[in-house]
Amino acid sequence: GPTASASSAAAEPCGGVRHREFRIAMVLPWMDRDGAKAPAWFSHLVASASASASLVDWYVPHEGSLSLPRGVRAPNVKLVELRRGGLARLFAARLGGALGLGGGEARTLEKRLRALFEAWPRLVAEYKPTFGEVFSAWLQNYTHWGYTDLDVIYGALPRFVQRSELTDFDLFSYSFGDAEAVYLRGQWTVHRNGPTVNGLWRGCAHLAAGLLDELGKKEAHLRRMEAAGSASTGHKRFISAEGCYSHVAAHTAGLRIKVATKQFVGMGRESGQIYALRGTVWRCERQLQAAELASLAAASAPECSTRLAGVHT
Repeated sequence: GPTASASSAAAEPCGGVRHREFRIAMVLPWMDRDGAKAPAWFSHLVASASASASLVDWYVPHEGSLSLPRGVRAPNVKLVELRRGGLARLFAARLGGALGLGGGEARTLEKRLRALFEAWPRLVAEYKPTFGEVFSAWLQNYTHWGYTDLDVIYGALPRFVQRSELTDFDLFSYSFGDAEAVYLRGQWTVHRNGPTVNGLWRGCAHLAAGLLDELGKKEAHLRRMEAAGSASTGHKRFISAEGCYSHVAAHTAGLRIKVATKQFVGMGRESGQIYALRGTVWRCERQLQAAELASLAAASAPECSTRLAGVHT
């Protein structure tokens, strides 16, 4: 696995016990135009992630130092420092190798990825479907891997990741109830760790056969925007992982997919009150009184059962 920094200063829930059958690795690369300065909300992600240490690890590959406020630590959030250009180098090596690119094409791939990642750090998210390939060396000891976003606060995942999701499905994703569209969500999509699922990205031309061509178009678009003085504010020619990849997954014979409404907050659609208590996030239809809050806090003890029974209501 990678060389990662993690702190065990904070006590792990359930005494550090790990689930005996399942382990999920969520991969969350981070780049910033000004180095690796973390956004203010990243500390909330890290603090909330610790409640899921029995089931989930987060890997955060980044270029340059990435610091957290004093006291904000989670032993299952692993910060992996790469050298300048390290993400482009890793993506180019793994994707180029998988696609059989060599020599000049491989060098062009790394050059274009580096230029685009440095100019538009968010572009890394376009390659979420390839994470099972790109970070395969890190995922060898995990039954599942997934992608997520940096602006997410997690509840205690062992409370609502169901055993059946891990045993009966190849991919599962959590939506926030917008059932007018069924697709794999960037905030939380988990894959069974295996060659068939990890190779689904090859069905999207812009990630596979047309990768170099699409990167060339992106780079040309970047140069035009730089000349116009709008490189940091204009459209980035970003192709969401939620589009083509969802289509490919849905049309792959035999693939089992679940999309469940388990995001409590998203896009401002939810009403009611949100409470974060002892690492557990609850949504209530109304504001609670003191006695009700105390009762909810008592029910928010770390979920140490390995049954993975599902959502608590």
